[in-house]
Amino acid sequence: MKTARLYRVVLFVLLTMPLLTRAQQVQTATDSLSLRAYLLSRGDTLTLGYDTAYLLNKRIFKLYSDNYQKVLKGNLASQRIIEAYDSLVVLQDSMLKRKDFYYTQLKGSFDGLQGATDVFIKRTDANLIGLNQSLAAANKHLQNVQTSLDASLEKLKTQNKQKVKLAIGGFAIGIALTTVIFLVAN
Repeated sequence: MKTARLYRVVLFVLLTMPLLTRAQQVQTATDSLSLRAYLLSRGDTLTLGYDTAYLLNKRIFKLYSDNYQKVLKGNLASQRIIEAYDSLVVLQDSMLKRKDFYYTQLKGSFDGLQGATDVFIKRTDANLIGLNQSLAAANKHLQNVQTSLDASLEKLKTQNKQKVKLAIGGFAIGIALTTVIFLVAN
């Protein structure tokens, strides 16, 4: 007897398990351009991705729907007001869709501009790297020229000293020879 009752309890739990786990669903609403109805049960989570939402239970929705239908079937003035409101809603939806289209175009243009800017920055960076390398090579050549000039100046100084020594030596030899010739001639 106890095992039959245990089987019934286990069967009952297994059959009601989907109903118990169904109540933990998460839904996300991100489309604010159109009217949409979400079926939610107790324990469900609805994440709103825009600024305004209306929550109605079945009873309140039926009340609003019945009153709306009564007004549509009622007097002509109320019917014109509702029709004007409906056309206003349609106009607003079309304006929102148009603005969304313009936003998409603007975002595409901005993304294109960002891509062009990235290419320009990469090209400029490559040019700057090449310029930096050219400046480094020119600096190295200038250092080599400076070293060569310093060596040439040292060589010129050494040669000038030798020329001065030779000139003084030649002058001294000339004076000595002139003196010897003058003394021999006298």
